[in-house]
Amino acid sequence: MEVLIYYPKPGAVQADIDAWMAINAAKRSTTIIKWPGTNNWEKNDLDRDFPCIKKFSDPDAHFNVTGIRRDIFLARLAETYLIRAEAYINLGARQTEAKNDINVVRMRAGALLITEASATIDYILDERAREFAGEYNRWYDLKRTGKLVQYVSTYNPDVPNESKIKGNDGKYKILRPIPQDAIGLNSADITQNPGY
Repeated sequence: MEVLIYYPKPGAVQADIDAWMAINAAKRSTTIIKWPGTNNWEKNDLDRDFPCIKKFSDPDAHFNVTGIRRDIFLARLAETYLIRAEAYINLGARQTEAKNDINVVRMRAGALLITEASATIDYILDERAREFAGEYNRWYDLKRTGKLVQYVSTYNPDVPNESKIKGNDGKYKILRPIPQDAIGLNSADITQNPGY
């Protein structure tokens, strides 16, 4: 498949790009290279740090008046294994079972297998990030596991510390805000979620 845009890794030099292009020159000859500091790389360009993921785009899918002719994903077996691994971790001292479930997912992906010592909630979150990149599950995963504040303040460059996750009321923004229109139109007495 033709690569439309390529984002060189930080610290890449022209030789790295040339080597990447040489892998499949016919398909990569028209690729746009997004180099830092060039006119196609703006300071406010969201693609700079967060390239678009079109994980389930299918260039061979055909559309007609009744819709797409390809199947869609409703459930993922990998997610079932990782949820069960998470449950084993939460039950305590069930690292062997958790490791086995994680390794089923890693084996299918061709990745190295892990040991029992690596079977932790943080490792499962890392594995979920790799497995489900671009599937918009991350916020729910972090909220469910109680890691939202820790991960956002550690890994989000727009949130340098925990105080940025707190609202004017001093409470963490763990829940999504309720739209003001929904509160106003509801006859019940609705209180806005903490942090908003």
